[in-house]
Amino acid sequence: MQHRPPPTLEQVVEMSQAGKPAEEIVRELRETRAVYPLTGSQIAKLHDRGVPDAVLDYLQNTYAESIRWDARLRYENSFLWQDCFYCYHRPVIVVPR
Repeated sequence: MQHRPPPTLEQVVEMSQAGKPAEEIVRELRETRAVYPLTGSQIAKLHDRGVPDAVLDYLQNTYAESIRWDARLRYENSFLWQDCFYCYHRPVIVVPR
């Protein structure tokens, strides 16, 4: 099963500036399982460009949750999950340019 590619951060900004509701942007990010490892300054720049707080919170929370989930699988269940690529839905990490 193929998933559509996650939106770029520029596309997230464009959706926000076009007046798309935050709930719809978050839904699209959730459906594509996108995770963006953003720095504080990158989040501030997105805020300055009009990205709603709800979207910024979602971006930050999904990254933090992906780190917690990965750590849990690596350290708490390493004997069960070792080298198991298909055992869970891995997030799609999108590195901003």
